[in-house]
Amino acid sequence: MLNSSFPLIDTVDVKVNLQIKPLIAFCIYVPPSVGLDEFECYLDGLETILTTFGNYNIVINGGFNVPSFNIQFNDRKFQSLSQFCAFSDLTNFNSIVNCNGRLLDLVLTNFNILVIRDCYPLVKEDKYHPALQFNFTVGSMKNNFNLKTDSRYNFRRARFEY
Repeated sequence: MLNSSFPLIDTVDVKVNLQIKPLIAFCIYVPPSVGLDEFECYLDGLETILTTFGNYNIVINGGFNVPSFNIQFNDRKFQSLSQFCAFSDLTNFNSIVNCNGRLLDLVLTNFNILVIRDCYPLVKEDKYHPALQFNFTVGSMKNNFNLKTDSRYNFRRARFEY
């Protein structure tokens, strides 16, 4: 949906129907060449999508290329992204910086998540985008299995010869 309106920004999304609470996950890459107007329009479109999934767990993993995010420098992209997070009730759980001490990759969620540096990345690691691993619990599922409590032995199938 967003890909056709914003061809420079890569977006992949997955919806997972879980018994407790559904999950929607986005993987986003915003190139540094994307201007402020296009960035803000993209975030507005993403806000609209997220409001339709209000009761979902949301994970947004992405290279937003807002280098000032971890130092909270007051540039316009930082302000737009901060407003998007506040409106969507999302928090960044990634604190792992790249080789320049910048936080380019964010892990935004509306629930608690653990983000660590991945020691065994699947592909060669880019020094500007360190490999991340994030872990979270989605809740326990109700056991719907009927357990048989009585024990019976089938002596007809037993082997009595020694």
